[in-house]
Amino acid sequence: MSTFKSGQCPNCGGDLQVPDDKNTILCMYCGSKVVVADAVQKAAGANIANWRNLAETARRGGQSHEAIDYYNKILEIEISDADAWFGKAECTAMTSTLANTKMPEALNLFLKALESAADKELMKKSVTESLINISNSNFRAAFNHSAKFATSVSEWREIEELVSPAIIALAFAHALDTKSQTTLKAVIKAFDELINAIPKEACANAPFKKAKQEYVVKLKLLDPNYIPPKTKSDCFVATAVMGDGHHPDVMQIRRLRDECLVRCCSGRLFISLYNQIGPHLARAISYSPTLRGACHNILIKPLVYISKYIEQEKTL
Repeated sequence: MSTFKSGQCPNCGGDLQVPDDKNTILCMYCGSKVVVADAVQKAAGANIANWRNLAETARRGGQSHEAIDYYNKILEIEISDADAWFGKAECTAMTSTLANTKMPEALNLFLKALESAADKELMKKSVTESLINISNSNFRAAFNHSAKFATSVSEWREIEELVSPAIIALAFAHALDTKSQTTLKAVIKAFDELINAIPKEACANAPFKKAKQEYVVKLKLLDPNYIPPKTKSDCFVATAVMGDGHHPDVMQIRRLRDECLVRCCSGRLFISLYNQIGPHLARAISYSPTLRGACHNILIKPLVYISKYIEQEKTL
């Protein structure tokens, strides 16, 4: 007894159900002779294109699990589809949580993408960029979690465990091309931003400073003239108010400090005093929504306005 498969007429594009015990059939739409294998292959190609579009739409909409389902459908038909492996890898990483990391699985999928890619250098670049973005997201999530829930120095130090998947991902990205200065600089920048975001009084920066320095040494071997970014003191109060060391307002105030205040004597004096009282004030603010709201209106908004005004004046 014949079984039927989905097919598509190569001549008119009509959808067909083709028997698996025949080599050729006549198209019921245009009457042309159709090779069964060609009709099945054409239908599979149409399905793959449709599934790819659906997967990308789901991925852009943050529906990672749905996107993975579509990528799996593609891979069931075409096991060597590098773009499907890459998309599945990214979405798998996106489904990670601090409590349940999917990084090992994602890294294996990225390897599949690299093995299947026709242009391996281009895929290597895409994987590297993706891993750095994923790591930065993990760093931010770990910092925000610690800033919200850590009530002691020992709890802040648990951030090292929370970001371990990101550190593994950065090491993987570097291993793909150990001679890439671009990758090394991106890795160093990722560590630097994490170090700058964690309050100094938390005493949790040591392992990240060590990791950053290891990559700095590697980069200096490639470029002896490389000057690493300096680790900056944190904007304690702004971070406590906004709840995120990477918040745009916090970054804006950092620029005010680094590009304006440090250039004058009174500004440097203010920074020195702020570094002494800032951690204590930030600690008090973190426990009081009322204080956070007041500081946001009285301090943060004016400083952000001043910083943006100064930047605008410089461009005129």
